[in-house]
Amino acid sequence: MEKIKLGDIDFSKLKKCSIQGTTSTMYKSDDKCIKILDKFTEEEKNNLYLKLLDMDGIKIDNVMMPIELIIQNGKLEGYTTENFKNSINIYDKFINPRYVNVKEILNALKKASLILREIHENGIIVQDLSFDNILIDNTGNVKFIDIDACNYNEHVTNIIPLLLKRYMIDNRNDCVIISKNTDRLSMLLATFSLLYLMEVQRITKRKYMTLASNINTVENLHDTYITLSSKKKKIGELEYLDEFIDENDDFIIDREKQYNVIEKVLVYFYK
Repeated sequence: MEKIKLGDIDFSKLKKCSIQGTTSTMYKSDDKCIKILDKFTEEEKNNLYLKLLDMDGIKIDNVMMPIELIIQNGKLEGYTTENFKNSINIYDKFINPRYVNVKEILNALKKASLILREIHENGIIVQDLSFDNILIDNTGNVKFIDIDACNYNEHVTNIIPLLLKRYMIDNRNDCVIISKNTDRLSMLLATFSLLYLMEVQRITKRKYMTLASNINTVENLHDTYITLSSKKKKIGELEYLDEFIDENDDFIIDREKQYNVIEKVLVYFYK
């Protein structure tokens, strides 16, 4: 992995990205995105530095791995990735329009699930798996971004997605044990949230059927929904999302019929 000096970057020629993370500042040029870890502690920067060095050489299709490490005084200050042009995160892509074809959603989610399989095959646990961190462009290509929180070998962090925290800790009063199964759970939780605009533990059986009666994939997920909507049922080994997806599904969802104003606020806050 190449290293560049922080002082060699001309920030006057870069644009700040419209969406910023809570722990860093993002910039972009025509061909690169630059992530500056300005809200990381020194310990967090050092831990990430060691992890990225350990992960050097790993290349996964459709995962935006660091291209260059940005160094100052021998310490990690950020890194660069490719600029995935004309892209938007999966949540914003499919929540904002009033009418959305579930076929488009499921095509994107199947691609994301297949990418997750490959990530796991490379010994990486995403850990902070959220649809905010999965992008789709205007031709339907899907890519994972922001691998800072990933678990690799002995390199671990304490970052988990908000949906997972609210589901496991707040709802089930349970601990979170990081594993590949946790990633699969996070993707399923995010899928229910995207389809229903509410967290799975809030979806009633009657509301579940509003889509299950029209979408085979949702019907295929019924047993998983029953398990996840309960606070007491044991969550065993979960399947990857792509195993549930029926490519023949073709149904238009009218978002206006799905939520009231309060639910709309909640889904944006907890996505």
